[in-house]
Amino acid sequence: MEEKITITLPNGEKKFVPKGTKLLDIADKDAVAAHIDGGMVDLSKPLERDSSVSFISSHSRKGLEVLRHSAAHVMAQAVKELFPSVKLTFGPSTEGGFYYDF
Repeated sequence: MEEKITITLPNGEKKFVPKGTKLLDIADKDAVAAHIDGGMVDLSKPLERDSSVSFISSHSRKGLEVLRHSAAHVMAQAVKELFPSVKLTFGPSTEGGFYYDF
C-alpha cells in the first residue's frame, strides 16, 4: 500500500498525498516556488514527510523576485553558451529587474 503524508496549507486545509509527490503536482498554476516548514524550495521538490506548505505566487512580491533571479541565471547560461570563456560572477534580482556581472 502506498504511504500517504499530510500536507497542511496556510488556511489549515489538509491534503493527503503519496510520499514523494512533487510540489508541482499539487501547486496552483501561478506558483513559482514554495515554503516547506518555513524554508523556500523549488516546485520539483518531492514531499517526504508531513509538512506545512505554502506556495509563492508569481503575482506576489516574493514570486517576482524568484522569477527575476531565475531569469538572471537563464541569461547567464545563454551568454556562457555563446561566449564559453566568459566568467560568471554575480546575478541578483533587483527592485526593477535583474542583472548579471560577467
